[in-house]
Amino acid sequence: MKNSRRLFDISIVLPLFFALVPGLLRAAAKPSSGTQCERLRTSDRDTGTFLMLSDIHFDPFDDPKINVPEGEPLKDWQGDFDHSKDTEISNYGKDTRYPLLKSAIDHAAAFAQRCNLTYDYVIVSGDYTYHGGAPSINAAGGAGSNSQQSLEIIEFVTQMIRHRFPKVPVFGALGNNDSDRGDYNTPSKAFFSKVRRALISGGHGVHSPKPFRGYYRVTMPGVSAPGNELVILNTGLWSQRSGSTCSQKDAGGEEVAWLGSTLAAIKSKHGETATLVMHIPPGIDVASTLQKKTTVPLWSEPCQREFIDTVARYRGVVVDIYAAHIHRDDFRILSDRQHAPLCPIHIVTAISPIYRNNPAFEVGWYNKANGALIDYAAIRLKLARGTPPVSYPVDEETPWDIERRFAAGYHVHSYDLSDLELVASEIRSPDSAAARMYQERYASGAHADPGMSANWSLYSCGQTELTIPGFDNCVRPPEGQK
Repeated sequence: MKNSRRLFDISIVLPLFFALVPGLLRAAAKPSSGTQCERLRTSDRDTGTFLMLSDIHFDPFDDPKINVPEGEPLKDWQGDFDHSKDTEISNYGKDTRYPLLKSAIDHAAAFAQRCNLTYDYVIVSGDYTYHGGAPSINAAGGAGSNSQQSLEIIEFVTQMIRHRFPKVPVFGALGNNDSDRGDYNTPSKAFFSKVRRALISGGHGVHSPKPFRGYYRVTMPGVSAPGNELVILNTGLWSQRSGSTCSQKDAGGEEVAWLGSTLAAIKSKHGETATLVMHIPPGIDVASTLQKKTTVPLWSEPCQREFIDTVARYRGVVVDIYAAHIHRDDFRILSDRQHAPLCPIHIVTAISPIYRNNPAFEVGWYNKANGALIDYAAIRLKLARGTPPVSYPVDEETPWDIERRFAAGYHVHSYDLSDLELVASEIRSPDSAAARMYQERYASGAHADPGMSANWSLYSCGQTELTIPGFDNCVRPPEGQK
């Protein structure tokens, strides 16, 4: 009887065990939301939290099942998108379809709720509009003028962010795709006059020159001193493709002059600081340099020189710069002409996976005393190679994964200038732990740049050498010099 009882027990337990194994394996393989939340929590009351979105490149026309009536504003498409049965997430090599846009914004809100975070503000560092610019919008079948459609994409994305974060100020910068005249072309006066309202949502102390050309300043939410400000720039006006010389008579020169007067006003408030937000960063376009086999700058050389001199003139006022554009999780160190470091440039990763990066957004932590960035972490969606990903619900089994914070990943105290210099120095050695971490984070875990190891000097030199002579000397030092 004892043996038969034991067999009876096993006959019950074994099926139950095998039924539970898949779930147990899934739980072991994937961190719980509690484990992930540990990476987002902070116990420091002097630390604030904010959300960073960039390079969204929303393509509203990449759903063949949605036929938009002629003249219907994009803001009225929400119902069409929500009721569409096409739930496929954008794959590598594609811009952001509606399911990916919604998934990213929903998960940014869900992680905040689940992990007990409060975003003090949201910054969108440019390129709301999908690649191809205004002419492609018209060719894709969208109704209305190119100007109106470009503007409506920015308004639609902003509307979605505001819906999920109704009480949180949202501040946006214009990217090179955000124009009614096409990629890298300066928008028209009519476009500038209309887009201001879409870029600035909430906040206090908003100031912008008249006429509006895409740059403005606003009191930084969350900081203890009211003189600390976010300064949002339109660096498309300084792009190498713009042809600007940043003289007193062109639009780029007017922006540099405005930045100088703004920093002077902030400095006069007895030690207050500024954080700059832009789309195209200064420095070298490493991807284009590799492709064209000649050093390609991101900005017009005169504009970069004027910008660096302006920041150096008000040394200590600018504590951080947030940029984007390259669709990678990266950084730069801005230095003056004597090679003395001025401030960090954090490059925010992209939501659009068009350059074979995993879609990602970022959570940042800042010092409430002066607004300086303390640390950040990307929350990324690892796409399945070769298979069209499907939309993901907001639940405990989310495939959006929180990477290690910058400081923990690189074993430094925080994201400040001295630690960033240390990290950049360690990354210079391609076999170091820091270099391996950099390569893992660079495309948000996608390993989209297989030639990195063969061209390591270009990637690492691009972090610290922002001028053409400095970069060329770093990559190919003169004979006898190391």
